[in-house]
Amino acid sequence: MFLNDPTETVYTVGPTVVERNFIRHSTSAGRILSDKGRELMDTMSPQVGHNHTKSWRMIDIEPKLQWNPTAKGEIKAGQDSPSDGLNIRLVICDINGGSTTQTTSGSQTGPDGNDVKIYVTTIKPDAGTSGRTNYPVKNPVLHVGMALKSFEKIDDSGSDGGVRTIKAQSGASYVDKDAGECTGGNDFYVVRKITPKGPSGNPTHYEITIGGYDFPMQENDHAWLHSADTESDGTCPKNGGLYNFVQVGMNGQSPNSAF
Repeated sequence: MFLNDPTETVYTVGPTVVERNFIRHSTSAGRILSDKGRELMDTMSPQVGHNHTKSWRMIDIEPKLQWNPTAKGEIKAGQDSPSDGLNIRLVICDINGGSTTQTTSGSQTGPDGNDVKIYVTTIKPDAGTSGRTNYPVKNPVLHVGMALKSFEKIDDSGSDGGVRTIKAQSGASYVDKDAGECTGGNDFYVVRKITPKGPSGNPTHYEITIGGYDFPMQENDHAWLHSADTESDGTCPKNGGLYNFVQVGMNGQSPNSAF
């Protein structure tokens, strides 16, 4: 069973398991060369150090895959996965768990070496409120590896109805590619870390560290963060509004990679 599979399907693996070892190195051109010389183009950090990778090919797995963690972009039924991935909405709060407009931390003008962080009142959606989770019975919580898809901003008078998608914010572009395979910008911001805030064992709110899903966060990816200007024009996240998080396919990055 996959740890974060919301369907909680249990699989049986046959006795034949093929194991392979790889030696990989990223070049300055953004290509990863494997033992066969194949080129893996999608890498956010094109100068990752020399590393060793292991893979397993498992045969005779039953039942058929119900939830696919390698799907491209959002895990949705009918595309790369038979079942939908987790899709939840969590309430936005300020950096102290309160009601001020300072709902984010990080440089609003662009990358400065510090992490981008957002804040929510809880990581468990309100299953009793319609639209907060698509798995209300088990009601899974937000976990590292999920991704921010959209947020409600202060100004709700525009054509977007006050909901800003990450795809629009980042200026995601696609050239012969699909969602989750941007050739520029990001269509999601991946959850890298979740930190409980407040008294130990009784958190008052949660701090969520995010990073680029397709590429490192650049100026557009910082422009929506709280500042006097974004508060004035209503483009930063609205306290009491909702963040929409979804499960996305693994993008090959890890805590050892750059965001």
